[in-house]
Amino acid sequence: MKIIKTASGKSKIKISKKEWQGIGKKAGWMKEAMGEDAIYMSSIGELIREEDGGRDACHITIEPSKGETYSHDSLTMYFYGTYGISSVNEGMEKRVFLERFDNEEDARRAAEDIKRTFGIDVDISDSSRYVKQELPSSPPSWVDPADAGEVWSEDDY
Repeated sequence: MKIIKTASGKSKIKISKKEWQGIGKKAGWMKEAMGEDAIYMSSIGELIREEDGGRDACHITIEPSKGETYSHDSLTMYFYGTYGISSVNEGMEKRVFLERFDNEEDARRAAEDIKRTFGIDVDISDSSRYVKQELPSSPPSWVDPADAGEVWSEDDY
């Protein structure tokens, strides 16, 4: 942590990410047990709460890092669920990055922590489950193209 002077002469505190996380742990913003490398645990809780079917409607995998625009030699943890009604992707599969691991031992330890904390089994796979998602070319049958959610009258200019 440093105090630096800005161009206008004001004092400003410069703090690293590690220092900020340490402050968060001391203040109770993050559970001490989570540690620096397991912050994804709080993300999992939020994602489960967002799922319509809760933990029964989602699953977590650890698989090779592969996607549309990337591929790495590490293992990656993903949350799989379904996009909800407020999304343009409603009903489609949702894949959310959670964490990357350099070795299988760390990945297995994380899987055990998730099972203990959330009661969710984590699938560890040798192949990526990534599937390119395509948006439909036409709207669902219940969409009325004449209803754009706005009402106009002749006096509106």
